[in-house]
Amino acid sequence: IEGTPSAAQINALGNQDFYLNSGIRSWNVGAALKFAELSLGSVFKQSQTERIADTNAGGVSAPATGSVTRSTWVVGGAYDTGPYHVGMSYLKTRDRLGAVGLVSTSTDIAATAFTNDRVTVGGGYTVADGVNLRSTISTGTCTAPGGGAANNDYTQVTLGTDVQF
Repeated sequence: IEGTPSAAQINALGNQDFYLNSGIRSWNVGAALKFAELSLGSVFKQSQTERIADTNAGGVSAPATGSVTRSTWVVGGAYDTGPYHVGMSYLKTRDRLGAVGLVSTSTDIAATAFTNDRVTVGGGYTVADGVNLRSTISTGTCTAPGGGAANNDYTQVTLGTDVQF
């Protein structure tokens, strides 16, 4: 659904509390430095859109909107020497969802925020021209409002082979 939907379009979505509008505005800024075998970099990105929900009072449906903002910051470094490559990065993402609901408290969706913090360490080895072995391990925490069981700690291990010809 493009733009702000009618109440009938929202109701046709079923039991969903909200959906995201198609108008996304994003910007980012980044920098990278390299000296000999050492490289460092960082980037900040922010995206904004709206979430739209159906508010209903006295049997009259009307769409209401609330802001959605995602901010992401990444910083990392790498060291390359001969066939070996090692690197490390830190990522922090914060999603802020504004409250939705202007008509009825029974259909309001409260404001909330989620964060994700992740550290990744990886390495690679060039076996031959166009053939690389790679591996990474990431660990992080996704934090939801209220904490407790809604928070998730995670670890991800990735092994791969990159073949280019």
